[in-house]
Amino acid sequence: MLLEADAGSRVELVSRWQRDFGNTFVQRQLGTAAKARAKPHHAKHGGSATQSKAAHGRREAFAHQPHVSWQVAVKPGGEAAGEARTPSRIFKGDHLRISAVFPPLTQEQKDSVGFVLATGIRNKTQMVGWVGSAYVWDITAEALGHDKVDIEAEPHGWARETHALGYSVVTDFQEFLRSAGAAHLLLGEKFSAATARVNDATSAYRAAFHDQEEALNRVAEEEKMESEMLWGAFMAVLAFPIGALGGWAKELHAVEKFSDIAKEGVCDLSKEVAKFSIESMKKLGEGGGDLEGPRKPTGKDPLEFLVNFSSQLADEATVNQKRLRLVIDAAGRARDKKLGVVFDQDPEKMVETDTQIATIQGMSIVMGDYLRQLWAAWLKRYSWEAEQHQIMHELHERGPRRYWTAQDQVGRKIKKELKKAAKQCGDDADDWIAKWAPEAKAAAEREADQKTKEEFDRYR
Repeated sequence: MLLEADAGSRVELVSRWQRDFGNTFVQRQLGTAAKARAKPHHAKHGGSATQSKAAHGRREAFAHQPHVSWQVAVKPGGEAAGEARTPSRIFKGDHLRISAVFPPLTQEQKDSVGFVLATGIRNKTQMVGWVGSAYVWDITAEALGHDKVDIEAEPHGWARETHALGYSVVTDFQEFLRSAGAAHLLLGEKFSAATARVNDATSAYRAAFHDQEEALNRVAEEEKMESEMLWGAFMAVLAFPIGALGGWAKELHAVEKFSDIAKEGVCDLSKEVAKFSIESMKKLGEGGGDLEGPRKPTGKDPLEFLVNFSSQLADEATVNQKRLRLVIDAAGRARDKKLGVVFDQDPEKMVETDTQIATIQGMSIVMGDYLRQLWAAWLKRYSWEAEQHQIMHELHERGPRRYWTAQDQVGRKIKKELKKAAKQCGDDADDWIAKWAPEAKAAAEREADQKTKEEFDRYR
C-alpha cells in the first residue's frame, strides 16, 4: 500500500506510523522507501507540472546543489504562560517547529527530495509537509526530559544535508504538583495490591506446608523435608510464571543457607523514588529528601520469608509515600515564594511505568501449586535410597562383608499420603512418582555403586 501510494499519501502514512508507534527504525525504513520511489503529487499541492515534465530525468532536477538552511521556532502550548522559551528548553504542551528551508523549488524538484527523520519515541512528531519552499515538522512536547531529533534531507543526486537538534522538555509548578500528587496515590495502590497478593500467597503456602508436614508425621519412619528442599519447592512455584520476580527470587535463593535472603530491597521503584526526592529537594532549596529505607525481608524458610516480605512491602509503601509528600510540600512552599523553578522529571510517569511491582501479581495463591511442588521435592530426594546388604559369612571370610543397592522407599503408607495429596491438586499419584522418582533412583544408584566400590577396594 505504501509503495503504491503517491508521495503526499506516503507522507501522511509515515506520519501516522510515527504518531501511533513512535518507532525510529520504522521511520527510517519508510522514509527511505518513500524517498526512493517518490512520485509527483500535483493534485495534493495544486501543481501544474505535466506528465512529460515528471518523466524528465531526475538527475537533472537540480542544476546546482541546493542550499538548505534550518529554522527552529517554539509555539507555546498553554503551560507556564509568559515564561521564556528557547528551542533547547520548552514546556510540556509546547510545539517545536523545525523547517528545512530551500531556495524556490518547482513541484518536481520538491518531489525529488527525500527526507529521513529519527527521533525519540516519547514526543509526538507530525510531518506537516511542504510550506512554500520549506519542509516542516512539528513536535509536540509530551514527555519531560531530554530528547533529540536527527533529520536528513537528500535532494536527488546530491549529497544529503543533515540537522541534529537536542531539546529539553520541562514543566511548571502546577503540573509538577499534580503529577507528584497522582504519583503518591498510584504508588499506594500498587504497593497495596502487591502486599495483598503476598498475603494470599503466604496463606496458600502455609496450608500446603502444614498439609505435607502432617502427612509425613503420620508416616513416622519416612524422611522429613529439609530447609533446602522447602526453598526448592517454593522457588519452583515462584520462578516460572512471573518473569522478573522469578529471576529475583532465584538470585535470593542462592544466598548461603538462606539465613539472610535479601541483600537489597526488592523494589527498583523505591530506589527511583529516593533518587527523585533527593534531587527535587535540592532543586527546591531544601534538605531532608532522604529517609531511612525499608527493612529487608529475611527468613530461614519460605513461610517466614513470605511473612517478612509482606511487612517489607508495607514499609516500602510508607517510606516512598513520605518521600513524595516531602517533595509536594516543598514544591508548594517554593511556588508560594514565586521561585523560578522548572522541573524535568515526571513522578507520575516514574511510578506508572515501573513494572517490577506488577510482577508480584503473578505469585501463585493456589494451595495445590505449592503442595504439588513440596511433594515433588520429597520424591526427588527420598523416594529411592541406597540400602546396605550383608554378604554371606562363608563368602566374606577374606573379602568384602557388605554391598549396597538402590531401594524403592514408596511403601504402602507413603503411597496413601501421596494419593491424598495428588487428589487435592487434581493430579494422579502414579504420575507424580513416574515424573519425579527417577531423579531419586539415579542418585541412590550412584551412591550405592560408590559405597560398594569403596567397600571392595578395602580388600584388594
